Amino acid sequence: MVAPSEPPTSDRPPAHWFSWWGRIRHFVLHKILRAADSPHRLALGVAMGLFIALLPLVGIQMFIAAILCHPIKGNKVVAMAMAWVSNPFTLVPIFLPCYWLGAALLGIEAIPYENFVSIFQPNEGTFIDSIYATYVAMLDIMAPLWLGCFLVATAFAVPSYFIARAGITRYRLRRYGTVDISSLTEAQLNAKVD
Repeated sequence: MVAPSEPPTSDRPPAHWFSWWGRIRHFVLHKILRAADSPHRLALGVAMGLFIALLPLVGIQMFIAAILCHPIKGNKVVAMAMAWVSNPFTLVPIFLPCYWLGAALLGIEAIPYENFVSIFQPNEGTFIDSIYATYVAMLDIMAPLWLGCFLVATAFAVPSYFIARAGITRYRLRRYGTVDISSLTEAQLNAKVD
């Protein structure tokens, strides 16, 4: 008698990896909510990553987020992931309102929209050349940009800590009956996740 064969496994990633929402949901469920870290440390990572993402630190956000999480004992992986809120596609939508806010507070006239956009779309060859060109172009608008970004980053990062901590705590209590999931096995974690 021939033993029944195992169903063939596919080398193709799960379907949810092909949608933005699926990838975000997978990251949140498997990397944040189930991380063997306290809700406090995870929420610090969220807040620090978001704070750094909203500052004009083009190209070095992840590095800075990881460094600043060390002394406050925040989760570095979460902070580095949150730092990607600002990316090549979101730089202008994030930084333009911050710049306008800073310029208004300092009482200076803002540069035209087209000039602002050109700062974050340099036509340089390599990634390093583009980053350098962006920083050189930002020198003329540094004061209002940093002022506006700092205020907006603080306004978003502080409440994000409390929202993330409450959400992680609520999720863990509902799913696992405890906030400290470090003693749960992988099978216990997998059995209770959506």
